[in-house]
Amino acid sequence: MVQGRKELSFGQKVLAYTVGNHLAPSIHMPAEGRGVGASKARPYLCVWFDPPHEVGSVLAEAGLRLGSASSGKAAAFIGQSDSKLLEVVLHFMRLLEDPSDAAFLAPSSKREIIYRLFTGPGGADFCQGMQLGRQGVGIGRAIDWLTAHFKQPLKMGPLQYQKHLRLEEARRLRLGGLADSTGAAFAVDYESPSQFIREYRRRFGLPPLRDVKSMRDTAAPRADV
Repeated sequence: MVQGRKELSFGQKVLAYTVGNHLAPSIHMPAEGRGVGASKARPYLCVWFDPPHEVGSVLAEAGLRLGSASSGKAAAFIGQSDSKLLEVVLHFMRLLEDPSDAAFLAPSSKREIIYRLFTGPGGADFCQGMQLGRQGVGIGRAIDWLTAHFKQPLKMGPLQYQKHLRLEEARRLRLGGLADSTGAAFAVDYESPSQFIREYRRRFGLPPLRDVKSMRDTAAPRADV
């Protein structure tokens, strides 16, 4: 996080982070995020990296090992970015000024960022979160494992997780103007628009039309006083 403050909701858990923090999810999950206190004079600014596929090779080459998964660990954690991590992120951003440099040097910088996440402050917690994610991928469809462990990182059961994914996608379609409420309902496999609206309201507190209007009003630039 470069400037501002953000809150992310993962099911029933809310994480807040600010300047100097980084958020590192270990598995994909539905999340609802919002910038807090942003204005035209001081907008919300952050650097986002898509989940890297190089994690396994970085761990292997650096001789790092994932710790034992703990049932108390969430699937995302907030850490304090130390000077080593900030330096490599800044170097990575500067590479974007020259496409030739970026093409050659960015992959190694990205690998160093992964390394710094695992070896910096909070790295042990991130390792345990990654171990949970790895177990989930390895066991796949094992129903017994899902029943026993699915709620550990996500704080919700498999059916609730699926419903959240569908509603988050429907909200994205509505907010982007890509579908009306009925179209969004059918796009995420609801057979009944009325059921969709009921569950949407239960999830977000407002029916689709009012929810989207509220989000757009909140995101609209405000004049500085």
